[in-house]
Amino acid sequence: MTVDMRERQEQYLEQSRKLTLEMVEDWSWQHRLWNNTIAMFGPVL
Repeated sequence: MTVDMRERQEQYLEQSRKLTLEMVEDWSWQHRLWNNTIAMFGPVL
């Protein structure tokens, strides 16, 4: 089971977009607000 989970994580990482600090710093306040709003509800879902 652990091996399967690790393989799945690796697949997610391979498909994910790489973000740099510069990219995040360029986000507008609306973008940051949206991300923080979604993050607040993550544990509830």
